[in-house]
Amino acid sequence: MRLRSLIIIFGLLLALTPGSDAAAESVELIDNGRSLTSSFRHYMFINHDEHHSRFVTSRVGGILESTPYKGARIGWLISDNRLNLRDNGLNKTNINITHHDKSGSVYIDMPLFSVLELRTRATVSRSISRTQFIFGTKLSYTPVEALLLTVDIGKNSKSLFLDSSYDTELISIPFSVDWYHYGLSVRIKLHENLTLFSVVNDIDLMEDIIPNDEPYSSNISGSGNYRYFGIMFEKTNRGYVKFSVSQVNGGGKINLHYDNVRFGQLSKIIGNLSEWQCDVSYNPVLRNWKLSFERMHFAGDLSGNVQSWPFGDQLTDLLGLRRNFTAQADIVLWKLTVDNDFKIGRNGFFRPALNLFRAYPDMRFSHWQPAFLVFGVADLQKYVSNLKRVDFGRLFISAGKKWNRFVLSCDISQFFPIKITKFESDDNGTSSAPTEPAEASNGSKKNPLKLNSGRNIQVRLQYLF
Repeated sequence: MRLRSLIIIFGLLLALTPGSDAAAESVELIDNGRSLTSSFRHYMFINHDEHHSRFVTSRVGGILESTPYKGARIGWLISDNRLNLRDNGLNKTNINITHHDKSGSVYIDMPLFSVLELRTRATVSRSISRTQFIFGTKLSYTPVEALLLTVDIGKNSKSLFLDSSYDTELISIPFSVDWYHYGLSVRIKLHENLTLFSVVNDIDLMEDIIPNDEPYSSNISGSGNYRYFGIMFEKTNRGYVKFSVSQVNGGGKINLHYDNVRFGQLSKIIGNLSEWQCDVSYNPVLRNWKLSFERMHFAGDLSGNVQSWPFGDQLTDLLGLRRNFTAQADIVLWKLTVDNDFKIGRNGFFRPALNLFRAYPDMRFSHWQPAFLVFGVADLQKYVSNLKRVDFGRLFISAGKKWNRFVLSCDISQFFPIKITKFESDDNGTSSAPTEPAEASNGSKKNPLKLNSGRNIQVRLQYLF
């Protein structure tokens, strides 16, 4: 398995687990009142002569809302969401990841008493021939004006299909993640201009084997947590300074089955992401420009194995056609952001942003097969990234306009390389980046960073009624 494909698959699985932006999109759609919305997103990961990776999403949704009394909202939301990631590479290996769900939601926002507010949502979603009941409830308590406590509980679900082909062999495996989340957030206004924020969230994944018409199936289990603390000093019409720290921890495992017998496993998936961030906006000097400085540190560890017997006879597998693999990553990323929001006329907006990144990646990947049965080591291959430092940037532009009841917006972003610094190879040549066989045979080197990669385009059309 190529390291590039492994990273793409693992990254997408993480994107579909708790913490993805799907929930945020739903909340945004709800907050827009009565509307019909259609959006399309195309992301180009990698695009050069012999390798292509594309990520495409689409969303169509509608919402009807009523306000029975002041401060209360009752609504009905329907949506159709599609996702596709296609990776075509060398060695006749193709990977296709798809997700499609249709859902209907009923939500209620209402003040219960003078100090309590309830927000709740119930959703019926269908994906991969499964009907799921999803719910979420937030209860906010404001005993005094300077204090806000919010309790958040709920259940959610994500599903996708992974299709992988090598030459004429095709594998189709369903993945689904169901989880419960529990959270508590606190906002304390210490002074007219000084506010503290704190958030604690815990997530438990439910282990369940997903049925499939094909002989392949999977199940995922694990847990995670999120911690956040922030402090903001804000002065009306002049700007603000905000500092925050956060940490995300998670772990779990993935089992792959053929006719209800396990043939592959990610036995250890561990990830930790810590971050601190400082945001500054001072209108008299910066003229509404905002500066943000972040430092992120990600550490991850993955190990597992895949057996060959679903694709051949068990005697062949007994003789050693089983592949074990491990991967480790330790990445420090610094990020500087400059952005602004401009009003164009009465109903238009334009938002430019520039991100500058500096990354210190340390990534290792190794795989081998047992010499006999499950014992010994044979055909051991190790890859160690020779990247010492990577400097790159991202240009982002968002613009939109409202005509009568129609709202059209477009987001465009493009990553671009600045400078790549590599370690010099050791005398024994053990420090090397993963290379494709075609590159290794002739000794040529190709730059994986191209201006036609790392591009994101998202278009959204909304009708208000």
